[in-house]
Amino acid sequence: MPEQPKSDDVLVAEYSTLRDEINANSMVASQTVTVAFTAAIAFITFGLQSGSWAIFFAPVILLTILAIFVTSQYDSTVRIGAYIRHRFEEGAFSQLKWERGLNMMRSRLKRDRPTTNYVASLAVVFILLNLASCVLSIYFFQRDYGSL
Repeated sequence: MPEQPKSDDVLVAEYSTLRDEINANSMVASQTVTVAFTAAIAFITFGLQSGSWAIFFAPVILLTILAIFVTSQYDSTVRIGAYIRHRFEEGAFSQLKWERGLNMMRSRLKRDRPTTNYVASLAVVFILLNLASCVLSIYFFQRDYGSL
């Protein structure tokens, strides 16, 4: 009969899996942001070179979809972190203090910006790129077809 894993082993495995998921979410979100900004700038540059007003709507659609995706990734990360804190630090396995220890270390090193500030700064960049695309589209439309 196989040996039953210890309670601590199960908890460590669960914690490792959750931390791996947080790391994967962070990696996917950061890569998505990089792709989104690069693609938006490429579309805007192409639109400026071609002078076509319709091209400027591609970044708006792309950035809106990717902003929703990135937001869901960060929401998932925050939920997993809250679960880890509740399950491991306030539950039966309270002696570990992983999340609390990580938060204290990050704040001492001053390398970790609060999630809300980070997400808010990304939102501002997404919004500014969308506004720039819309303004350029209106400008080129008026240039080609006269006033609205």
